[in-house]
Amino acid sequence: MWGVLQSANWGQLVLALIVGHLQFFPQATSTMFAVPATLPLWPLLVLQTASQFISLAIPSAAGRIAMNTAFLCKFGVSVTAAVAQGSIDGFSGFLVQAALLVLVLIVGDLDLDIEIDTSEVSWLLVLGVVVLVVVVVVEVVLHVKSLRERVVPVVSEAWALSESCSKNHRVQWGS
Repeated sequence: MWGVLQSANWGQLVLALIVGHLQFFPQATSTMFAVPATLPLWPLLVLQTASQFISLAIPSAAGRIAMNTAFLCKFGVSVTAAVAQGSIDGFSGFLVQAALLVLVLIVGDLDLDIEIDTSEVSWLLVLGVVVLVVVVVVEVVLHVKSLRERVVPVVSEAWALSESCSKNHRVQWGS
């Protein structure tokens, strides 16, 4: 390892270190804009850095979501808004990754050598099954009183929060 360090290009190493840490700024601002509260930027940057380390210990998104929820609750954000932020963040991250993958497959010179025959798939049947599952879940929630009392207030609060998140947020550097 010492031999590798001695022959390292230090300019590239410093550039890689800077570029590697620049990713935390958009992650912090996406968290900031996904909740209705005004949050300071510096603790959000620390949170995003810590999220990378917790992902090593708990590989799924569960650890990151739990840490984000605890962090946001500490700044006065409701549990519903904190969990909704995690969902928004996770879904938008998935969309970006999917778009990048599609872009690489279209533009790049990547051949996965996978042959998928979609001619036998009935997309109307797939859509019907998805719609049926959604309808069954909604009906069960609406007709089972204990589920309705737990789910409807949370969904209502999350819906109201999505409207209030469209307000402008200021960037605060202090804690």
